[in-house]
Amino acid sequence: MGEASGARIKPTRRVTTRRVIAARPARAPRFWLVALALVFTGLLTAAPADGLISPVTLIDGPSSEITALGGVAMAADGTGGIVYLKRVEETVAERVEGQTRETVVHRVHVFAAQYANDRWYPPQRVDVGQQFDSSFPAIAAGEGGRLVVVWVNHYSRNTDGLFSAALEPGSSGFQSPVPIDLNIGEATGTYPSVAMDGAGAAYVVYRVVNAVSGPSRPEIPHGYVLSEIRMAHFDGEYWTSLGAPINRNPAQAMEAPTAANSPRVAIDVTGQGLVAWQEPDDSFINRIYARRLFGTVAGDILPVSPPTFDGHPLNGAAAELALDVGGFGEGAVAFLQEPAPGSGFTRPQVFVNEIPTTFDPKGQYFGTARLADGGGEGPLGPIGPLSVAVDGKGAFDVGFGSGDESLEMPGSETSVGEPVRLDDGASTVAGNPMLTRAEDGALAAAWSVEEHGAGAVAVLERRADGTSSRVLVSGPSGGAVGALDLAGSHRGDALIGFLQGEGASTQVVALAVRAPPGEFVAEAPQTWTSAASIPIAWERPLAGAGELTYSVLVDDQQVAEGITVPDYTLTPSEVPNGVHTVQIEATDAVGQVVDSSPATLKVERTPPKIVVSSRGLSVDIRVLDLPSGESPGVAHGSVRVSFGDGHSARGRVRISHRYARPGVYTVAVTAADKAGNKRTVRVRERVT
Repeated sequence: MGEASGARIKPTRRVTTRRVIAARPARAPRFWLVALALVFTGLLTAAPADGLISPVTLIDGPSSEITALGGVAMAADGTGGIVYLKRVEETVAERVEGQTRETVVHRVHVFAAQYANDRWYPPQRVDVGQQFDSSFPAIAAGEGGRLVVVWVNHYSRNTDGLFSAALEPGSSGFQSPVPIDLNIGEATGTYPSVAMDGAGAAYVVYRVVNAVSGPSRPEIPHGYVLSEIRMAHFDGEYWTSLGAPINRNPAQAMEAPTAANSPRVAIDVTGQGLVAWQEPDDSFINRIYARRLFGTVAGDILPVSPPTFDGHPLNGAAAELALDVGGFGEGAVAFLQEPAPGSGFTRPQVFVNEIPTTFDPKGQYFGTARLADGGGEGPLGPIGPLSVAVDGKGAFDVGFGSGDESLEMPGSETSVGEPVRLDDGASTVAGNPMLTRAEDGALAAAWSVEEHGAGAVAVLERRADGTSSRVLVSGPSGGAVGALDLAGSHRGDALIGFLQGEGASTQVVALAVRAPPGEFVAEAPQTWTSAASIPIAWERPLAGAGELTYSVLVDDQQVAEGITVPDYTLTPSEVPNGVHTVQIEATDAVGQVVDSSPATLKVERTPPKIVVSSRGLSVDIRVLDLPSGESPGVAHGSVRVSFGDGHSARGRVRISHRYARPGVYTVAVTAADKAGNKRTVRVRERVT
């Protein structure tokens, strides 16, 4: 939050800190908690959780039955969830030689935990009723605690199926699984990506492999498959297929699916989507393509990665991608471009390309791809998985690892900055950073760390004004960090989930980053007002940590609190006559406070003073008000005087008149100030 705007955040932290936070399971601490703290003693002594970065929560484990992390998701209101796979012991009945026998088996099932009301709820099984191993779980979040989970499970002897279950706002459990696609073949590379808007509309994109290279299909190059990229749309109740595959040419072989090269989908605030994927071009060079999504209709195919750059042909493959959408369809795709002879570089390089908002005349096409790794020959170390975040105005951040360095690259539609190193250089493993940004530029990021043999996740929360906090977090059993995922609200908040440990020590760990409410402005009358009751209003600041409550401050004194709507009416006792400063204090659900920029309110409810005096045959009229700046001043055009002898005057604050003869005259004077306060006096004056 920029200080220049007048916003101030309490409590304020001006110094970047580094802390170690360990999850506390619901049992007594063990000796390895002490050992973990001792390992990190050279970095910083363990400390309580920061106000903006929550303590870690042990979602599940330690257990050797935990097999994979599916990911995390977060909605704009700060609710969300985490999904993972866990092996479960089950007893199944089998008919053998006419007899029913019970057999104990271990099946991998889908579990998810909801994050709402600023806490993690216990995990629950999602693929209820399914008797075979599940795989490829993914999760998306809508507002109010809404979740949707997709996964793969067996359907028939010939094919697997893609299934889904939803958790509705206010519900304590997921609905029964429903099918999305019951004909996805043998699910060896489905890798679904799912995104949901605040109201519960969602998209899922996934890969269906129809044939693989081998002796029976010699026409398919080694390492390639025939596959379709399919999509479905969720209206909050039903899934609808988009029909034909969205890739350019389903008859052309594509590189074998991996987590890095799999398609991605994102959704904007209006429910429209953007999908991006990898596919060979007509020269059989892997490129990145995209489509906009309008309900159940897919837009035109849009090239994202270019065939040339800086005058050189890009004959290497676009190897992996990351996607994000902000605001009304502003999209950004980061991708890894492999080198090739004549490309002008010899190491893989990170690129980014943007598409403007759908309201922009240029919003039908991606722009020019730009380097997002500092340029030159490219990063020295191997580049890890990419992460990208974009806001509604096209400002973006790209996160990636280069060797054991964790880097962030900021940019906009018109410029790209220099790489910023997120880590402190002490870790000995690749960090593979993930990040999200808010509309005001606030950033949340997480990356893996290993120091002195101990694993942890580094978490950064950086406000728009540059103030930052960083902590090291770890599950209670410690161990190396495996899969790591981060999802943001586009308001500076994030949910972070990761697997840590191996074998019987495997844990699912999660935490939240809670950014303060964003900057906002209070609106008050721009001119002097004489109203007894004065309405004021303010815009709702962006905030992810639950519902906001407001307090009204007049001249730095609180006059009202606990307000839940963005308006209030000030009474005369709260704003007496004079010039006042009005601010609104917004507090989110975790107690973070930000003040609006100050507004000036000028109040005057007392009309001007009128003084009539006589001397001899003359009468003097004076219309008086407080000094300039302390009052609105007299509206000269409002002054009207009748002297009672047939003469009159107007438009001046001091008027003299001489009568022709002595007598008693009725003098009537009317005047008003610029705030609208009006006074009329009638006096009988004797002149001699």
